[in-house]
Amino acid sequence: MRELFVSRADVFAVQVRRGTGWGYQPVRRSLTDEDLLDHLEGEITLGVYPALSETRWLCIDIDSRDPAVVGAVGSAFEARRIPFYLEDSGNKGRHVWVFWERPLANRKAREIGRSLGAEHEIFPKQDRVVEGRLGSLLKLPLGIHRTTGRRCVFVDSELRPYAGQLAFLKTIKRVDGERLWKRLGCDIGRKRTRTQPLTTEPLVEPAVMRPCVRRLLCRGVERGMRNRTGHAIASELHRVGVDKETGVGIMAGWNARNRPPLPSGELAAVLDSAYAELYRYGCGAGSLLRSVSNCSGPEDCEFFQRPGDPEGKRLPVVGSDDQEQAKKSRDGDQVDGKQP
Repeated sequence: MRELFVSRADVFAVQVRRGTGWGYQPVRRSLTDEDLLDHLEGEITLGVYPALSETRWLCIDIDSRDPAVVGAVGSAFEARRIPFYLEDSGNKGRHVWVFWERPLANRKAREIGRSLGAEHEIFPKQDRVVEGRLGSLLKLPLGIHRTTGRRCVFVDSELRPYAGQLAFLKTIKRVDGERLWKRLGCDIGRKRTRTQPLTTEPLVEPAVMRPCVRRLLCRGVERGMRNRTGHAIASELHRVGVDKETGVGIMAGWNARNRPPLPSGELAAVLDSAYAELYRYGCGAGSLLRSVSNCSGPEDCEFFQRPGDPEGKRLPVVGSDDQEQAKKSRDGDQVDGKQP
């Protein structure tokens, strides 16, 4: 329990009666084995805080018991082969837990959480906790929720409690959080300026897009690369199911970062071409996606390792397709010194 959940040695909390309800009272000392045993035996209910700048876990708080809502978040993790664990919160929702091999920066854990369950509450709730402050508390699993009197237990995909909860904890697999953060494309967009706001984040879920295209979307390009880059981004939007009307707004945000931006008519032509049919840009050596997007490499990209589209066809991994697909759009930029 301590190894999985406890990130701070200076403070924890106990659930206490407050008027007609319950709240948490901070206890500023180390959590002892006796405290943990009392929690497991139902004598007290404990809460834990994240460390000031890093955490041992990610928790997505789903404020619903609807299997479809819970299943949607679980499916996002399963699709990316990320080990996760469901907990019945003991009240009206479920918690989705992921555990890190090594402590991960709160900010990176939160970015991973937002990419996989953005509509739900993400813990840790702060990128960094100010020295002397507590941060947002989370109830420790396997205890009694004092409001309902129900025990908070881990459940399977059918939402049935596992037999032997403590034994189940020993089977938990931990994730390389740093590598996952990079693989999901969460490491992009960190160096934006006031004149280049990251306006696309609410419109495209980063874990759905290929990380290389996500990086291109979040920064502009120089004259001469706008044609090919814009067509690659718009083609990816089409591939992941973004409708064309939404794509117009996303591409406008990308175009504002270009140096200089494309004229609106030319940008519309690029978008029309990309949505005319389903193009799939390859990522082989020398291709646009490898040469322009700061490719993270095959070992850190799930699209090199598993089927990349609903039909189960492997995304192309050759480098010659980009130039042919770029010719389909009608931007006036030059491509490799030639008019497309």
